[in-house]
Parts: sequence; C-alpha cells; structure tokens
Amino acid sequence: MRRGRASGFECSIVPFSELKETYPETDFAGSWPCVYAFWFGTIAESIGALMAITVCVTSVGGLAFFPEDGRLLTADQAVRYARETVPAAEELERQLGPGPE
Repeated sequence: MRRGRASGFECSIVPFSELKETYPETDFAGSWPCVYAFWFGTIAESIGALMAITVCVTSVGGLAFFPEDGRLLTADQAVRYARETVPAAEELERQLGPGPE
C-alpha cells in the first residue's frame, strides 16, 4: 500500500551469467553471485522498486543495474539516486495522477 492505494512490484533473483548474456555490451565491473531484478508499471510502483533496490544493494553489497541506460550504481550512489529521484517521481505522480487501479 502506498498512500491508501494498492501498489507493488515484482522482484526476482537472476543468475549473473544470464544477465551478462542478455546485456553483453555492459561492463559489470566484476562478477556477482546474483542480481536483483525489479519490474514495475506505475509511478508509485517505481518508487517502491527504487527504494527496495537501494535496500538490497546497501544490505548485500554489489551494484544496482538499470538496463534502460546501462547504468551501474554502488550502494552509496543508489542511495543518492533514490533521494534525488523519489521526490521528482512523487511530483510527477501528483501532476499525472496515480495511474490505473
């Protein structure tokens, strides 16, 4: 629930070998035992997913990977990104509405 509305996202653990095969052009700066992959649809879901990604990377180490632009973030960078992005996403949600039920 977020602000009284159902909201969610999907998370699964992806083998690192599969991720390297799917994104061969990306330098993942090392080898990782697994990668957390998140899927979402609405702005509210993206906010929840971003917060969860930040918690996972901060708790277990490793990197956050954003396949849309090939960006890799360390735990500290993920925290900064969440702090910068969540308020902008919330403002966008206020302007456009929360999305479908």
